Amino acid sequence: MSKVFMLIVLLGLLGCGSGGTPPSESESLSSSSSSSSSSSSSSSSGAASESIDCERLNPDKVYIFGTLQEDEHLYAIADIEDPTNFCVGFDNEWTYKGVINSSGNYIYAVSGVESEPLLSMIPDDLIKDVDNRWIYPSFASSDDTVLFIPPNEGCGLLTIEIQPVSDEIYYSCPNKLINTRNAQPLYDIGSNSENKLLTVLPDGGMLVVNDPEGIKYVDPNQNEMALTMPSDSRYIFGNAKQFIDSSSGNLSVWVAVATNLSEFYGASGARREELFRRLKLDITTMEVVDEGGFMPLPSGFVASYFEGEFDGDGNLYQPGRAIEDLDDDWVVKRGIKAGDTISTTVYKESDLYLQEVYAGPEDLCTEQELLFGDTDNCNDGVYDWREQDNLFIKYNRILITGM
Repeated sequence: MSKVFMLIVLLGLLGCGSGGTPPSESESLSSSSSSSSSSSSSSSSGAASESIDCERLNPDKVYIFGTLQEDEHLYAIADIEDPTNFCVGFDNEWTYKGVINSSGNYIYAVSGVESEPLLSMIPDDLIKDVDNRWIYPSFASSDDTVLFIPPNEGCGLLTIEIQPVSDEIYYSCPNKLINTRNAQPLYDIGSNSENKLLTVLPDGGMLVVNDPEGIKYVDPNQNEMALTMPSDSRYIFGNAKQFIDSSSGNLSVWVAVATNLSEFYGASGARREELFRRLKLDITTMEVVDEGGFMPLPSGFVASYFEGEFDGDGNLYQPGRAIEDLDDDWVVKRGIKAGDTISTTVYKESDLYLQEVYAGPEDLCTEQELLFGDTDNCNDGVYDWREQDNLFIKYNRILITGM
């Protein structure tokens, strides 16, 4: 029977909407609306979250940058403790790199591709077709704000960092050059593949990994100072986060590190946990302090150590997978170790699948329909996000936050 196209239904889970059951045909919420529907609660923490507004993200929070379905590049930004609360949309590309600026905008680009524009995200609407299937917006990045196109020939985007307050964009070509919109290049970090830009400070100074020595401070005039590290061993550096130290009032930076590179990758799980630490760097005194290890990991979890991101309170959101099922992605929230307190699991993909509600065709497919792949109008028993309600975002190897 031919399809009669009807009025499409707008879903109010974008911008500041929630990712719950879709509204009726008479209801519609814009992705930039200031109103919101009620949020669902996290399956792992049970804590309700505010509805997400992807034009006003909190740079002190950590979010998931993930997909609506595995093996497809239909990206979204989601609340890490309530992944049913999300917004879309991005073009169908392979890899993205980005950061939240001081104003709460997500600044991003296609990673590893030269001459691609750096954009500021504007959320789009997710819609349903006449068959009650979700449709991801086409050319979703076309309405995003173009900030500038890097002119560097042959420079893939390895890093995008934001200078706080001014929101100036710093980006690096693989292994070597740091650039801004006004300076290409600005600073040469060296050809060592371990070297990288850790963070850009409000005055334009930078903290740079200078392997194997440790961390180097580069002031706004590009004068360099090697910082004294707590240990003489060679470090492995994860991500960094700026904050105001309540004890001193000074701007400071947390950095996730592993001490003793030569031992870390071959060490036992318990030994790795001992070597994995949080450093605090005071920008006024330039003192680097080892604040200790992190809360123990939950049972059944294997961590991806250097993909984690700090929130504004110094908690490290660390991704990884279930030991019994390496396709089951988890994210745990880890504070500094205090007694036997275990890290909190804030995202578990296997639990979220159980909460989706099938909304596709009810009639089971016949053998002939299955044989010829004619399954658009019948239930073939195969998972498809387009036929589910209470959608959630699947972690896709990227967590995002601000500086």
